[in-house]
Order: sequence, then structure tokens, then C-alpha cells
Amino acid sequence: MTDIEQPLLGMFTMDSFFRYVKPKCSPHLHWLEGRTSQFYEKIRHLFPTESSFRNFTRQEHGLYLAFHYPDGIPDRLADIGDWIITWFALDDLCTNGSAIGDESIYPAMRQAAVGHATGTSFDIVTPIAKTIKSKMPPAQWDRFVNLMNYMISGFAAEDEIRTGRARRDIPTYVKARSGSSGMHWSYLL
Repeated sequence: MTDIEQPLLGMFTMDSFFRYVKPKCSPHLHWLEGRTSQFYEKIRHLFPTESSFRNFTRQEHGLYLAFHYPDGIPDRLADIGDWIITWFALDDLCTNGSAIGDESIYPAMRQAAVGHATGTSFDIVTPIAKTIKSKMPPAQWDRFVNLMNYMISGFAAEDEIRTGRARRDIPTYVKARSGSSGMHWSYLL
């Protein structure tokens, strides 16, 4: 690889057409930001420190939703936001938090993904899962759950690498990362 090629890794060029497209934002942005701010408080307990919680909330999920789904129904965007915020928080917990090396967390996450997390630290996910399931046809829900399980398997695989129970090589890491951060399920929402 030459010096010229190296900086281009991971970059892409958009056609000049896009310079004429104006960005669109949901007219419900302020409501959505307020709604996600309220939801952050419900998951505060997942963060080991106040600074880790503040760093997480700086991701501004409400703004992300308003730009990515500008024509979305506000209540549906709030459902999507609740789900995404919760699972991003759990990803942070698995990457940096107290869950590292705790294999019991992954079965609880799988129960949470299908809306059966009662009696676990993931109780907050259960009502969100039930709401999302009620708005999806059964086949779509099944695909959604399979993709959630794929992500959770990625969390577990990364944990195996971090604790030294799995090989530390690039192919193993890429496979784990594809699941844990791919979040393929987000497209079905």
C-alpha cells in the first residue's frame, strides 16, 4: 500500500448530486430530544460512573433520530430511540463496564431482546420490546430477534477476546465486531 492510498481507507466519495440535496430534520426535534433526555434517566443505573453517563448522553440520540428519520411518526421515533439508547448503553457496559467477564449477562440480554427480562437488571427493555413487537409482522419480529441475538453473540465474543479466553487475532476480532457493533437490527425498526 502506498502513502497515497493509506489515508483513503474507510472513506468514500459521494456524487456531486448530493450538494443539491438539503438536509431535512424532523419538525419534532425538540420534543424528541426532551423525550430521549427523560429516557436517559431510566438507564442511568447502567453506568458505573457519572462521567461515563454524561459521555453517553453527549451522543445526542434524539438529534440522530430526527435527522435519520425526518418523516417518522414521533411516538415511533421515541420507541426506536428507547431501544437504541438502551442497547448502546448495554454495549458500553460490555465494552468498558462491570459486565466484562460476566457470562451470566448474555442470557439475560437474550431474554430482554424478546421482552422477557422480568426479574433481571434489564427489566427496562421488556416494555420497549413488547411495544416494538406489537408494531411488527411476526416474520419481521423473528428476523429482528435473530439479529439481536447476533449482536449479543458479538458482545460475548468480544468479551472472550478481552478476557483472554479467545484468540486475539484480526479475523476473530472482525467477526466479533461485526456482530457487536453492526447493529443490523436497526434497519428493521
